[in-house]
Amino acid sequence: MNVLALGLLLGILSTGFSEVKRGEIISFPGTIEQVAPDFKFIVVNEAKIVITPQTVIADRNGTVAKINELKAKRFVRIEALRRADGFIAQTILLLPVKGQRGE
Repeated sequence: MNVLALGLLLGILSTGFSEVKRGEIISFPGTIEQVAPDFKFIVVNEAKIVITPQTVIADRNGTVAKINELKAKRFVRIEALRRADGFIAQTILLLPVKGQRGE
């Protein structure tokens, strides 16, 4: 009985990412928590997001941005492909500070 209750509790407390199927592209906003020194990945919402040469980094106007504009505490919207080993960024949209809520 305790095992069943624990399983139910863990199921309720799981994050929204766990419901995303592998191979599915998802979109979510967040704050960059960490940037790898070599810009190979960033951490957003405690999820490691791999950056590839095909990843598009742009501002809200669609202007392509440089990779060095990815900085901790920067607000972003990520479109990423869910893989077995994590997320691969398709698009990283740099948001202004006011864009952190409701966008």
